[in-house]
Amino acid sequence: MTINSFSIDYDAINAQNIFTSGDQTKIQSLTLLAKGKATVHWTEYYGQYTTVVYYASKKYFKIEHNILKEGRVNDN
Repeated sequence: MTINSFSIDYDAINAQNIFTSGDQTKIQSLTLLAKGKATVHWTEYYGQYTTVVYYASKKYFKIEHNILKEGRVNDN
């Protein structure tokens, strides 16, 4: 499995929406949620009046992993 994208959303601490050296931050929890699903859709035409539409959707996995839980103290 390859991770193509990873992002962390946070509340901005200033108008510029950036952290600078010396800014104090606190993290209560950090959870990784990964979902894997696929969908497919196509249409086939047979003659002038026959159209067949195919579609399918499949969920492969849904993983939720707590990386940092609330209440944990880390001095790093």
